[in-house]
Amino acid sequence: MKFGIPRRRVLACISIAAAGALGLSACGSGGGSDSASGKIEGTITFQTWNLKAGYSKYFKGLIKDFEKAHPGAHVKWQDQPADNYDKKVQSQATNHDMPDVLNTTPDLAYPLAKAGVLMNVSDEDPDAKKLYLPGSWKSLTYKDPKGVFAYPWYLNTGPNFFDKKLFKKAGLDPENPPVSYDEMLADAVTLGKNVKGKYYLWGNVPSINDIALWGAPLMNKDETKFTFNTDEAAAMVDKYRKAYKAGGFLPAGLNMKYTGVGKAFMSGKVAMNSGSAYDLQNFKKNAPTLAKHLGIGPAFTNTGKYEMSVQSISVASQSDHLATAKAFARFVTNEKNQMAFAKLVNIFPSTAGTLDKPFFRKLDGTKNTELRVKAAKQLKSAVEYTPIKFTPEMATYLQQQLSDAILGKEPSKQALDKTVAKANSLLAQG
Repeated sequence: MKFGIPRRRVLACISIAAAGALGLSACGSGGGSDSASGKIEGTITFQTWNLKAGYSKYFKGLIKDFEKAHPGAHVKWQDQPADNYDKKVQSQATNHDMPDVLNTTPDLAYPLAKAGVLMNVSDEDPDAKKLYLPGSWKSLTYKDPKGVFAYPWYLNTGPNFFDKKLFKKAGLDPENPPVSYDEMLADAVTLGKNVKGKYYLWGNVPSINDIALWGAPLMNKDETKFTFNTDEAAAMVDKYRKAYKAGGFLPAGLNMKYTGVGKAFMSGKVAMNSGSAYDLQNFKKNAPTLAKHLGIGPAFTNTGKYEMSVQSISVASQSDHLATAKAFARFVTNEKNQMAFAKLVNIFPSTAGTLDKPFFRKLDGTKNTELRVKAAKQLKSAVEYTPIKFTPEMATYLQQQLSDAILGKEPSKQALDKTVAKANSLLAQG
């Protein structure tokens, strides 16, 4: 899949009713599974998510190396397009045609795990936990069903990009960008007063991730209710409103249909924006002027920990060759193969200790390396904040309410109260 986009919210696309139906029958190429500790042999299918076009050579080599190490095993590789991947996986599960090994994410794996169609890694491969970064393993750990249903694969995290030239014009320090939400929103007020609508500092409405990174608890301990309608979270929204009133927040960003913050940053209408390593090539190609005075800062956090995006590898629980599927999933996600992949594209390995290697620590004067080093530092202790139960419908409602609050149409606390009530109502419906 594209490496720079936020992870997709797919929980709502496989309903609990559908998950229950899926759990009634076996998936995989046959119908019965062997033991996860059995002999590594037979033919399995491996499915990736929009990776064939750019990385065919890597995956063909990966499969060749696995088959060489296990002469009796064979891997058939299939790749799915980026769009509607979640629906494709749902269809595969419903039609008893799931691949033996497949690319998932924490929220995509969750309904499949509830349906019983994924291998519980914590049961079948308990020693795997020590091989991966704690945050990546935790992101795939569920309370109901209890366990871990995928191996962590590659990671990403968002730095913040800023236009040093625009910072300087607005009276901000281009060598010391904001590193917290408080600093960013204070700088937005300063910029707004100084440039008077010529451009803006920020254009993104707070998401559920931002509320978590601000420090508000999103759910109760047993994950049965959302709890982010706190005074602390309301104070954050109040500061966004202040920044908007001062002229530091892009007005178009409060329109639910607006998706142009990235383009506004590239054109000089916004002085700062979140992103990922994937964006550097885009800046160089499509915004060469910006690329010349581009600054790279850390993502905002008030908790001391950053957000990580996790791609994972799951194994179909009813694979006819479960031992082979498990071995291949481990092979794809081992340190050597993750490191090789990270050298082809701007992603980061989930394996423990790998981010301490010189490749992720040494600077060479280029923007690409600067970003890699900063992002790797963030990821070492990062977590995935967004609850797997927070659906797209909830996210849309949150954006609507917070946009109205920032515009001054309703108090911040009221907007959060309404969102939490809506989210809990949807959660109760399953």
